[in-house]
Amino acid sequence: MDLKCFIPQQTKDEKIEEVEITSKEMQAIKLIDVYGLKDKKCAKKMKISMHEFEELITNARKKIATALIEGKTIKIIDLKPIENKITTLCKFRCAVCGEIYTINYTQSKISCPLCFSSNIMTNEEAGFCK
Repeated sequence: MDLKCFIPQQTKDEKIEEVEITSKEMQAIKLIDVYGLKDKKCAKKMKISMHEFEELITNARKKIATALIEGKTIKIIDLKPIENKITTLCKFRCAVCGEIYTINYTQSKISCPLCFSSNIMTNEEAGFCK
C-alpha cells in the first residue's frame, strides 16, 4: 500500500496528535468501502474470521472518524508478526583441534568433522553467546 499517512493542515507551531491504523485495518477498509465487497468475501480474502473482520472494520472506521473530526494525523503502521524461528542448527568448537562448525544437532552426530573428536564445546562454552 502506497499511502503511509494523512496529515491535516496545521499552523507553524501546532503539534498534531496521531491516530495509528494498522495495515490490516486499512486492507479491511479498502476491501469493504473502496471495492464494495461483502463482509463474508472480505473476511475470506483476508483469511480471517467474520468476527475478526467486523472488529477490524469497527476499529478502523472509529479511528478514521476520530482523526477527521478532531483533525488528527492518520498514520498507517505495519504490524508484521515477529517470527521466532526455532532452529536446530548449532555452532560447536572442537576442544581438540579448535575447528568451529555448525550442525543440525537433531540429525547429526555431535563430533568434529575435521578430527572426529567427540570432545566438543557448545555455543556458551566456546564463548559464542555473550
